Amino acid sequence: MRVSESGISDFIHRHSFGWLTVTGLTCPFVVVTLLFGGAGLAYPLLSWLIFVFASLAIWTVLGKTRWSQIPPLGRAATLLGGIFGLLLLVQAVPLPVLIWQRMPGHDVAAQIADAANVHPWMAWSLAPDRTLQTILSLLPPVAGLLVMAVSAHPGRILILRIVIAFGALNAVLGIIQFAASGGAPLLFDTTHRDVGVGLFVNRNHLAIFLLMSMLLAVLPGVVRFSQQSTRTLVAVIRAIVVALLALGVVATMSRAGLVMLPFVGLCAGLQLYEGKLNVRALLLAVVIAVLGVGLFSMSQPAERILSRLEVAAEDKRFDYWENTWFLARDALPLGTGFGTFQLLYPTAEPLNEVAPDVVNRAHDDYLESFLEGGVPAALLIGFAGIIVVLAIVRARKVARTRFEQRAPWVVSLAFIVLAAASLVDYPIRMQSIALLAGLMLGLLLPTPNTETRRDAVSIRSRAAIALLLLILSTFATAAGWSDHFVRVGRPDIAVAINPVSSQAWSALATKFEIAGDATSSSQAARKALTLSPMDAAALRAEGAARIQLGDVEQGASLLSLGAKLGWRDVYTQLWLAQQALAAGADGFAVQRADAVLRQNRFFDQVLSQLPPLIAHQSGRDALAEQLSYKPGWRAAFFNQVARTKGYRVDDLLGLLTALRKRGAPVTPAETALVRAVLADAGDFADARRVWLASGGIGNIGDPGFEQGPEVPRYAAPFGWKAPDMLGVRLRYDEPSPKLSGQALALSSDGEAAGPALVQTIALSPGRYRISMYGLTRKPELLAKLGAGVACRLATSAQASPPIEAVLSWKPTKDGWFAGAGEIRVPAGCPGQDLYIAIPRAGVEPYSLWLDQVAVTPLRGVSD
Repeated sequence: MRVSESGISDFIHRHSFGWLTVTGLTCPFVVVTLLFGGAGLAYPLLSWLIFVFASLAIWTVLGKTRWSQIPPLGRAATLLGGIFGLLLLVQAVPLPVLIWQRMPGHDVAAQIADAANVHPWMAWSLAPDRTLQTILSLLPPVAGLLVMAVSAHPGRILILRIVIAFGALNAVLGIIQFAASGGAPLLFDTTHRDVGVGLFVNRNHLAIFLLMSMLLAVLPGVVRFSQQSTRTLVAVIRAIVVALLALGVVATMSRAGLVMLPFVGLCAGLQLYEGKLNVRALLLAVVIAVLGVGLFSMSQPAERILSRLEVAAEDKRFDYWENTWFLARDALPLGTGFGTFQLLYPTAEPLNEVAPDVVNRAHDDYLESFLEGGVPAALLIGFAGIIVVLAIVRARKVARTRFEQRAPWVVSLAFIVLAAASLVDYPIRMQSIALLAGLMLGLLLPTPNTETRRDAVSIRSRAAIALLLLILSTFATAAGWSDHFVRVGRPDIAVAINPVSSQAWSALATKFEIAGDATSSSQAARKALTLSPMDAAALRAEGAARIQLGDVEQGASLLSLGAKLGWRDVYTQLWLAQQALAAGADGFAVQRADAVLRQNRFFDQVLSQLPPLIAHQSGRDALAEQLSYKPGWRAAFFNQVARTKGYRVDDLLGLLTALRKRGAPVTPAETALVRAVLADAGDFADARRVWLASGGIGNIGDPGFEQGPEVPRYAAPFGWKAPDMLGVRLRYDEPSPKLSGQALALSSDGEAAGPALVQTIALSPGRYRISMYGLTRKPELLAKLGAGVACRLATSAQASPPIEAVLSWKPTKDGWFAGAGEIRVPAGCPGQDLYIAIPRAGVEPYSLWLDQVAVTPLRGVSD
């Protein structure tokens, strides 16, 4: 895609300023932002690079353009950005102490400042350093707006072509990443490894970028090879580009993107169709769409899409919104300060929602802005919407060319996509999408008169603009490099570069704390608390330092106060759990341990401290309460109990009973290791008691073969296992005809013979009946099947000779056969291996089905 040489020559001759605006410093700015603007917060140096290029782009425009030359709506949008920046500055201005303490949402911060005896910044924002850093996020969209506002038509076409080129690049990368299912290279580290992310760190943001690019691609003149391209060729090229971008959206597997794709695809298709709409054309489009959807629905990607849409109701966003709204109501009407979400969200995060991944956004831009900016932020969002609507209306009125006539429709649809996506995510906080929003708004402004002389701006104005941009660039440099050194573990360099970064001082305090330097840790922590009193890590470091320096009472008070800042700071939770255990507050201790375990931190060390709590009632109640929420460490806890020596089985049974009463019964799979260890020591009766308390029924586990696709080689008591036999395969499947649910499918090459299926059980001495159902095309094979038990003193000991049951078979309904036989379990046989043995049938392979295996006591024997 290129602008024709004649068009370039004519444009340079007549509009030299407009062309230099696009090709001088602004074109690299657009390229750099689109290349690195999807990286997010984890790459601060890339953000710094974008901010510097954005500053240079703004200088390129405002340094050579008089304010009056910018269209009125462009000036209004720029002023609105300036008002937002002024709001951020106001949020960072220190306030009198009485006003600060009484502001909504500041009560905990005031308590911490008083307890730590620090004199905080006391601004409207609870983290003024983070709020000031938010100002930098205005640079890309403002630069995009100004660049597009002063660019003539060929320049605007070039910028849009760059956007579409990056859209196509993102789509191709996303499709490759989706097809490779995690094996394709990724530019940025991300948790979305099995789907398309392109040049983004988040698949949802890529989907929104591609949807907006689909709409921009259909604008006249954007997608074409030369001025001489025929209308048909141009339409084909546009359709191919739109289809590629749509496939990129599918590759993201983003629910928001997939839901909006039909709407955007329809709108883009209508823009592509330049003829008159008639019934025949509409019917043809409907038929093609139905056929396409039908063919796609039979593909594997369609199954993945449906699975994504089916779990929408389980999305954690609903929890994020509820917690964020709770914080926002508490901070009305002014908010907590922009940039404070990640600092404050843990204070409202329930324990059962804690996970290893940190919640860094509310996944609703409007709600997050309302939390951080209160009513003023809501008003600014409303004014921004008004400006966009006015720009669209005015653009339609003054449109002269086909491009100008189509642009308002396309841009309005793109803004609808962006606004809708902002309800469930945070796309505008990605610099590449923020740039795209600025470019689209600039696209609505009238094409400028570019014949103005370059020296139209006064030296004083240029000096003021240069000074402002220099300050912003310097601050961006300090913030970016400081954040980088914090992430690479050098907070000492970070605080030297940016001494007003609470995160850098907090990281330095933690580093000194780990090194055992209490004095230096306290100094760094106090500086962090001065900047941000709600910093949980800094508060913990100050509390620990106070204890180490001998002021135990104040240190303990600070660490206890850290409980109000949520569950996220691991070291605070560990200290609180230790103190609670010492005081006998088992419930409080288990909650704090739960918070650490949910984050997969110090997992083995913390988990090993919990099994002793089952020895007394309060400990069992505390464990039952937390385990009833089914945390991810629940099965690991029972495995830890199995490895713990000296516990009483009755105490464990008491815990299992408490969980059942709370509506969260334990499954046999969760207590498998407990039963295995007990049986290995010869405690088969206790293994049986644990199995029954875990939901087991009768004398054997899984009699109908419903619990897995394959039979494992090893299993705990009351679980089926398949000894390694060459030429024999066992699996769970649905037979035909079906007896009841699944059954066991057994196939053999005819050479193997012996026990093919075994389960360790615990029967009392006496007579029992072994029964089962069989299905095969060769009924004579069933008569050769063997069944019985072999006594064990322990699973680690050699089994005794088998006690065989002579099975007799008789036909039942639907071709199944019922088999049964009797055994006698002698005294001194605490455990048994129940087995089903297969016969050798020579060289002839065979297969059969087994179902509903049962061991029932005969008269005179109680279960």
